[in-house]
Amino acid sequence: MWIHGQIELVASGLGRTLNLNLTEQFVISASDWALLVGPYVPISLSIPDVVRDAKDAVIFPKGSVTLKADQVAAFLTSKSPKDNDLNRLIRQELFWKAWLQKVKSSGTPFPVQTTSGVGRFVATIARGQLSISSLPVIPSPNGPNPPGGPPMYIVQESVALSSVAAIVPFPDGSAGQRPRMRVLDGTGKLSNGINAAIMLNAAGGQVDVVGNAKSYGQATTQIIYFDGTTEAEAKTMQKALTMGEIVASKQSNSGADMTVILGEDFVAKFGPSSGAANSSSSTTTTLASATTTARK
Repeated sequence: MWIHGQIELVASGLGRTLNLNLTEQFVISASDWALLVGPYVPISLSIPDVVRDAKDAVIFPKGSVTLKADQVAAFLTSKSPKDNDLNRLIRQELFWKAWLQKVKSSGTPFPVQTTSGVGRFVATIARGQLSISSLPVIPSPNGPNPPGGPPMYIVQESVALSSVAAIVPFPDGSAGQRPRMRVLDGTGKLSNGINAAIMLNAAGGQVDVVGNAKSYGQATTQIIYFDGTTEAEAKTMQKALTMGEIVASKQSNSGADMTVILGEDFVAKFGPSSGAANSSSSTTTTLASATTTARK
């Protein structure tokens, strides 16, 4: 898809794989790379393999490499017919680590605006603690495509959700792919239900709201699912919490697919999320307003 310049299809496919709604896509040209990297060159790093161009000529040697601004695009994108994308991904990761460290340690202002686009992404990541994770994959049962070509891999779905949850604990999922949920404290002993929300999101849910139930004294955690949501989805959330009475509601709830009311059993097993509640009134917090995620 990317070969034909269809970046929207790439974003859509990646969103389905990660079960995330990717709202920004941007393509960086060779001249854009030179502009972005210019204030921070030279970029020095060590690579495990030589880099060859489409004619199989060596353009960067194995080992220590020092990049100028106008070399970055070729370094990141070049691939000979004998290479596979794993080689390229490794050196791309090494470049990003080296470049982001330069951005972080330099006092030079970023060369483009940092309120949106790639500027926002790079500046936000560089300010924090960088962590790069690999999505768990397994060899494709269908083998290389075309036959004799480079290895093909597919996502290991059984562990992919947990990997994504470690990076994006409060995801905005692809449309219709994650059940939308509310998590309510039914005990008055939880200052919030963040612990439960993270568990539910890691199981494939999308917790949009965390707050207090209308009343307290809930002994047993309840997982209430509404019309349009299946019992199987509710059981998945029950398994994630390791508890919960499943309740089917015939009511149509446009604000959520499920409501989870946390009971005394949750407090007994996991303890208060972050201390005792400070107020007996019913309050609600919308997570989307408090969570910002920069996506590549």
